Amino acid sequence: QSIKAELEEIHTLNMRRQNMPKYNIFNE
Repeated sequence: QSIKAELEEIHTLNMRRQNMPKYNIFNE
């Protein structure tokens, strides 16, 4: 497994855990 794939997986887990708060900024 590449490092990029691992980072993408971590990013996905973090987004799920935080309920995607950053996307709420764009929705405003």
